[in-house]
Amino acid sequence: MKNLTVNYLFILLMVGFLHLVSPTVNAQDMAQAKALCTNLTPSNRAMAERAGYNVDDLCSGQKTQSKGLKAVKPRTIVNRNTASSAATSVKNTEASAPRLQNSKLTPFGYDLFANAPTTFAPSESLSVSADYLLGPGDSLDILFYGKLNRNFSVEINREGFVDFPELGPVALAGLSYGEAKSMLRNRISAQVVGTQVSITMGTLRSMQVFVLGEAFKPGAYTVSSLATITHALIASGGINDIGSLRNIQLKRKGVVIASLDIYDLLLFGDTSDDIQIRDFDVIYIPTVGDRVSIMGGVLRPAIYEMIGGETASDLVDLAGGLVAKAYAKSARLERVNEDGFLRVLDLDLTKPSDKQLHLSSGDHLAIDSVTDFKKNIVTLAGAVRYPGIVAWRADLRISDLLKARDVLNSQADTSVALLIRELPNSPDIKIFQFSPEQIFADLYSSDNRFLQSRDRIEILSLYGDRIEQIEPYIKMLKRQASFENETRVVTVGGEVRFPGSYPLVENMVMADLVKLSGGLTSSAYGISTEIGRIDLSDPTNAQRSIVISRFDQESSFKLQPSDSIEIRTLPDFRERQSITLQGEFVFPGTYDFEKGETLTSVIARAGGFTSEAFVGGSVFTRESLKKREEVELSRLSDLLQGQVESERLKQANSGVETTNLDIETQEMAISRLSNVQAVGRLVIPMADLMAGVATDLILQNSDQLVIPKMSQEVTVIGEVYRPSSHLFNEVLSQDDYIRKSGGLKHSADEDNIFIVKANGEVIGSENRLFKFRSVDADIQFGDSIVVPLDTEASDVSGVEFLTQISQIIYQLSLGAAAVNTFNKN
Repeated sequence: MKNLTVNYLFILLMVGFLHLVSPTVNAQDMAQAKALCTNLTPSNRAMAERAGYNVDDLCSGQKTQSKGLKAVKPRTIVNRNTASSAATSVKNTEASAPRLQNSKLTPFGYDLFANAPTTFAPSESLSVSADYLLGPGDSLDILFYGKLNRNFSVEINREGFVDFPELGPVALAGLSYGEAKSMLRNRISAQVVGTQVSITMGTLRSMQVFVLGEAFKPGAYTVSSLATITHALIASGGINDIGSLRNIQLKRKGVVIASLDIYDLLLFGDTSDDIQIRDFDVIYIPTVGDRVSIMGGVLRPAIYEMIGGETASDLVDLAGGLVAKAYAKSARLERVNEDGFLRVLDLDLTKPSDKQLHLSSGDHLAIDSVTDFKKNIVTLAGAVRYPGIVAWRADLRISDLLKARDVLNSQADTSVALLIRELPNSPDIKIFQFSPEQIFADLYSSDNRFLQSRDRIEILSLYGDRIEQIEPYIKMLKRQASFENETRVVTVGGEVRFPGSYPLVENMVMADLVKLSGGLTSSAYGISTEIGRIDLSDPTNAQRSIVISRFDQESSFKLQPSDSIEIRTLPDFRERQSITLQGEFVFPGTYDFEKGETLTSVIARAGGFTSEAFVGGSVFTRESLKKREEVELSRLSDLLQGQVESERLKQANSGVETTNLDIETQEMAISRLSNVQAVGRLVIPMADLMAGVATDLILQNSDQLVIPKMSQEVTVIGEVYRPSSHLFNEVLSQDDYIRKSGGLKHSADEDNIFIVKANGEVIGSENRLFKFRSVDADIQFGDSIVVPLDTEASDVSGVEFLTQISQIIYQLSLGAAAVNTFNKN
């Protein structure tokens, strides 16, 4: 009895081990283990526990997996690239080009097997058809109701029988599911009186098939009993790059019983040949047959496998047919001759004889597309309501396109427009200038020209970017310049609405150029102007001269190629200059000021300060300083980036390991410096200015002065544990405020702590970048205590001036925060 118990324990433990390492444990062994778990005695359990095994865990694992033994657990095939993923180089023709070029095509159909699932085991809830053939391993779920009420499962054993309660052994293997249900119902009705039965399919069996030939991973695979040929193919990873997609054979006992053409599945959705497979079937994949390729004006350019006898028309059909812009009359077939040379056959795929041309292995068909070149058209573009092309005719004029003012949009410049004309049989252009306004007023005006094929009318915009609009034509004019033909471009700058380069049209005078450039601005000096001119008449030397032209003489003064005109500003003309006063002023707002006016003068005009004004916390910003700060910040950012890279290279060459903390600190400094915003704050002694003991400030345009209300807080920021603001207390020192903010971090630079006063003045040690007063200055309300980063600490090594960068960032951030706070108020 003891030996029997040991044997049982050995079976239980081995099955548990096998189940852990291989989910596909033999069903007989598992059944034996199941019986052992059911009949396990206390002495057996104690023996197993003394051996170091948990019987409950083993038995519970056996129970949860016993049903899963019927599930398919195939070999795992990793995702792979197919022949479609790795482009195969072939000679082909692009759809838009008539000449042969090298390009890349991929074989059609192989991507079906890329990233495919590794199993096609049916779900437990998947319905099974009535013609499904039962076999060993299949199980049926039985429900008796009526006189007897019970449910159970029966499994077909290796002999094809099931041990059916109330009926005894019943042979089911080889019967269809429908036949088995009918037979069982009849027998139960005859032998179990008063009882009805419900029969459903339980767990499906798995079976072994062989995938051989040019499979990605040839071998034996375990698949579901419902699997078809394609399921087995995908389980094996699909077909390799030299395998055939068109002649996949299903062999049973050495006889080919079916062939599958993957093209039927992909192109037509035909699964009629994708039949179910049986135990020990062989799916054989031969090598690929003849291949041809197609490129150009088809929907699916690719390399296709032939089965024999295909024509050019069949290849076009395989490629999805012609695209809408395919030019079927222009096609070429590249073919290798018997002598080893490549020849080209011109085909017209609208002719039946060419469409029925039989293909040979290695042929490549290229189909052209219709050209994008449009003849006998005229284009209307620019500031019009309906831009586009219209058909050209011999008597077409500009007025036929500009029939009324409502053709133009509201921003169109009706005083001037351009007519761009392509020269016959040439890539060059010629440009004319005309006035839509003149055409609207008089259809017989000389501006209303006859149009030629491919003319383009460009209506200019009053407010858009005119230079960008005409830039393509300027480039074309410059491109077509040569030794014999000077560049027909003139340049105008200064006080015109759109300074820049413009085409030099025939008989162009100053008035034409001014009109083309949008007209003079209100500040233009309209009496005379300077024209810079270059004379190339002497082939040995270019002569440059300055010509003074009066505007009242421009009608007789024609411009020449490459003239450069500068329209001067009216003497002593100035745009409006203003300063913005915000905050605690009696009359805050925007004030215009005269040339040379001072800040205190404007403050007096604003009624002075209110009783709640905090004069010591004034914020004065200036645009010119902001731009200067932006330049300096950009320079510092580039310098810091370069020094960081140099430091890392130096450490790498010296073998010194750079810590993650070093890298994070450096990258954080670069990021914060790149993101900090320039403020343009100018520190001014506001109280001294108002008292007249300091030099008054001369105003500039767009200056801004903000006077806040009285502030009662002191702010601590930087390398402290809790940056925060505290209510001002005159008995507290700098160290007291730092302690109230949690104290210094280990990364704090204690020797370079500085104070930013409410008016923006910085007080710190003498070795700072700025000139500071004594470090021991008293803390006043509105002040900010800044604790910078210490890059010399033992655990933080950085670039030389990282501490200074840290201080600059904090200082500018405080200024920006102050300005933003005032703007929100």
